[in-house]
Amino acid sequence: MWYVGLDVHIATTSVSIRNSRGTITKREVVETTAAELRRVIGKVRGKARIVCESGPLARWIRDTLETRLRQVEVCDRRKTRLVAGGAKTDRIDADRLSELLWNNDLRAIHVPRGAEVVLRQYMAHYVRMVRDRTRIILRLRSLFLECGIQIKSSRRAPERVPLQRLRNPTVKYIARAYLTQLQLASHLVEDARNQFLECARASEVFRLLQTIPYVGEIRAAQLLAIVGHPDRFRSRRRFWSYGGLGVIQRTSSDHRVANGRVFREEKSRGLRLAKTGQPLLKKVLRDVALYSSLGRGSFRSIYDAHVKRGLEPSTARLALARKIAVVILAVWRSGVPFNPQLIQPCK
Repeated sequence: MWYVGLDVHIATTSVSIRNSRGTITKREVVETTAAELRRVIGKVRGKARIVCESGPLARWIRDTLETRLRQVEVCDRRKTRLVAGGAKTDRIDADRLSELLWNNDLRAIHVPRGAEVVLRQYMAHYVRMVRDRTRIILRLRSLFLECGIQIKSSRRAPERVPLQRLRNPTVKYIARAYLTQLQLASHLVEDARNQFLECARASEVFRLLQTIPYVGEIRAAQLLAIVGHPDRFRSRRRFWSYGGLGVIQRTSSDHRVANGRVFREEKSRGLRLAKTGQPLLKKVLRDVALYSSLGRGSFRSIYDAHVKRGLEPSTARLALARKIAVVILAVWRSGVPFNPQLIQPCK
């Protein structure tokens, strides 16, 4: 077995190759092209494990180099501390990656394949178009505010603004330019939304996820694009962490001495919500929890039970979001539509 570490950049890639004993047998810097990467990896005979960090080129590296005898893994750069201090170069990073791979001390991440890649690309395009449209609306409102005019345009028709109230011809010209840009952005958002939903409808799970309260077409399509396959999460805690709902504990001096014996503090301290997680999945879960806590149904009953127990509303919504995440996994894995009677009440 060979262990290959790749420090990938746009122009060049540093390659570090180790044998089964952990000894570096070859180092090379090649151009980041398919031909050069295949050439240097082709010199390795037998089975090989290849690793690179997550990034825009990670999926391309995997698709280019992976074969029956070559397993390509993509690691989380946030969990991989290549150099704690001292010197840092491309050669050192590649050596460190191959060393971590040899020690089996890497945290691999999921890289989509096939139709899942297409769905993710449509989702990313839709999210970018929505954000660009929001920026144009904010620029338009800011332009009116600079003239001392506060406008409250509706979400359905943000282009309806009082241009006649603008006295300065320069400002009115800029406002018209923003409105033209907004009209084009709205068309792009609608087109991106249609393409995104059309791609999501090809999955049988798309309708199944919409049986869950407050999970509509867009949220169901986002869940499909982000999660892909629920079986890749071994437990609900893994799904919570991936969705930004995981809890970590950081404490010190957890024990005390009483009557010559050592006791651990009974009160939990240092519990914090983890800052890592997939941001879009975190937004979907929190939005569903928010609207569920304001609406009616079985999820609202869970939220009220948490508040009745003395939890703060924000903490109760977090607990509700974790419950919703468990329901999504259960419905997805079982293939059975959501049934509110199967929701277990809070104890």
